[in-house]
Amino acid sequence: MFYERLDILMKITDTGNSSLGRGISFDPSYISKMRRGVRNPPKNSEFLDSVCSFFERKITEKKKEKVVSDIILKGMPLPSERKERITLIRSWLLDEDEDGEYITDIISSVSGYASDAPSFAVTGQKNDTETGNGVSFYYGNEGKREAVLKFLEKISEEPGKVRKILLFSNENMEWMYEFAPFMKKWSAALKEVISKGIKIKIIHSIQRDLNEMTVAIKKWMPLYLTGLIEPYYCPRIRDQIYRRTIFVAPGHSAITSTSIADDTEEMVNMLFYDKKAIKAFEKEFNNYLSVCRPLMNVYREDLDKVFAKSLMDLFSGEESICIAGSHPLFLLIPDEYFRDAPKRVRETLFDLKEAFFRALENNVTITEVFPLTYFTEDREDLKAFIYPGTSGEYSPEVRKAHLERILDLMRRYENYRPVISSVPMDHIEMISKEDGKTMIYTPFNVFFEIKEQNMSSALFDYVGRIPGDKDRKEVQQRITALIRNGGGT
Repeated sequence: MFYERLDILMKITDTGNSSLGRGISFDPSYISKMRRGVRNPPKNSEFLDSVCSFFERKITEKKKEKVVSDIILKGMPLPSERKERITLIRSWLLDEDEDGEYITDIISSVSGYASDAPSFAVTGQKNDTETGNGVSFYYGNEGKREAVLKFLEKISEEPGKVRKILLFSNENMEWMYEFAPFMKKWSAALKEVISKGIKIKIIHSIQRDLNEMTVAIKKWMPLYLTGLIEPYYCPRIRDQIYRRTIFVAPGHSAITSTSIADDTEEMVNMLFYDKKAIKAFEKEFNNYLSVCRPLMNVYREDLDKVFAKSLMDLFSGEESICIAGSHPLFLLIPDEYFRDAPKRVRETLFDLKEAFFRALENNVTITEVFPLTYFTEDREDLKAFIYPGTSGEYSPEVRKAHLERILDLMRRYENYRPVISSVPMDHIEMISKEDGKTMIYTPFNVFFEIKEQNMSSALFDYVGRIPGDKDRKEVQQRITALIRNGGGT
């Protein structure tokens, strides 16, 4: 919501209502009402332009830049150009970025792509050179963006000709995230391709740094729910100096490029339509795939069994655990609220709760990031997600009992560390174990189990870095206030 995001930016930049009012020549009392969600922002573009320019000027210190990059780009560096920063802040404030889409939107787009979906036609300056021999050349990051969109556009324009796409790149991802409008087009293009039933086989580079990996995870995870993507990784060590990109639509087209380390400036990107060349690139991809392994297990059947077994395993051992999601952890909801659940569900929940509390007794550090809005949202139809395929009413009474349980745990266990955050998780629940595996599950009867060490560690660190109130005394006071307020309503 706009008011929440405005409030976050004002807190990060230490900006008061009067200070912002002076900076943009606007009524401070109206700003106060916007921060509380009482009034909507003016619809004229001049107001938003002024607000975004103001905050861009305020984000100058490294510490503030780091916090803003963590929230808006999940840790990726902010663009260096002032104009691009302003565009990024505006998109985030208005929740226009494709990350704001819920998984349900993506799933529904697969069953029938909406006719009014965002266009991803190539726009802007053309920098391709057609040779007449079935290959075009594009230069630098701008060229790669243009080539990739043209590659996907042509595939979508000729339905039935392409059944799968092969993707691999370990080049610097700056070409993707440095220009915010491109990311929206890229997302729309991928969704349109998938909506036509075209499968994607992708080899992820797991030797990227944490920032790049967390962005890649967030971009791809919702698309995995369609069942049309097969993710792999290569377990062998690469030097990360000589880098390669290869995208292939067998029998149709291919994109290739190479670069040294992170330097992609003026490097050539080649878009091929020559059938013999495409076949050669397909063979190259498959040769590389032969030394790769599946990146994760994706479960859609017998979820209650595999989910419980995986979670039980995660709660064993001595390693720290991080938990985050759009819903509060179901294990802390009192037992009486599960009485209408099937018997096998109740028995499984009992066993999982035992494992959870046993971990706490064994001094395992458990950090849980709470979605504050879920405790304060005033809706009669609010549900508590229990585990795949099962949910229950999350009434104010249930919320109050849940909050009381959290407060009790804080008193009993110093190693239980709740974090209050307003960062949305887009209907994804994540439980990650340090130096172990990560589970990601959703209310849509799909759950992922990631055992690859680098990616799981990146997810563990990602959860630990989600901005929020971590001061123990402050968290206790805020939860106590919510309880006094009848469960947050």
